[in-house]
Amino acid sequence: MNHKIVITLGLCAALLITHQTDASLIGDSIDVKFNNFPFVPTVLVVTPGVELPGASTATFGSGGATPRWDINIESNFMTIDIINGPATYGAGSRFTFSDLDWVGGLPGIVTGVTASSNQSIIPVSANFTPDSVTVFFGSNTDNWQLGDQIRVDLQTAHVPEPTSLALMGLSSALALIRRKEAPLLS
Repeated sequence: MNHKIVITLGLCAALLITHQTDASLIGDSIDVKFNNFPFVPTVLVVTPGVELPGASTATFGSGGATPRWDINIESNFMTIDIINGPATYGAGSRFTFSDLDWVGGLPGIVTGVTASSNQSIIPVSANFTPDSVTVFFGSNTDNWQLGDQIRVDLQTAHVPEPTSLALMGLSSALALIRRKEAPLLS
């Protein structure tokens, strides 16, 4: 096989892989729950800006006001802002964002999360799977006030599409075949 063809195929594969843009959660349909109670709508499409303004779950609330949040999901972070207060949350309260599928470029998976709060007295943490994030807050019954916020930063890895990987593999295989066919110099 002509070595120019092998080089051309290799360059095409490299261009396909490096030219892909990173995908985004914008446009993705995801599922959001609070303490396993769904919001309405249960499944929402991620848009720039706040996806769930004034979100609430009427089935939850003890003591203070019924919790209400503005929930904003972006490509690499999420924010949960309390918009009424005081509101109380029991120990182990959590938000779950699932069915996270990146769209519009290289598919992505969640590889890590960092959760923080603008109120140091309210502990927050998060765990993840490749397609979901769960945010935990409140070690006891905590009072949240208007303006309190949880921020979750997402670490992701973008995975090349199977077609790009196949083209790169074919290019490598052809290069090996070409190398075996080349006469050895003595």
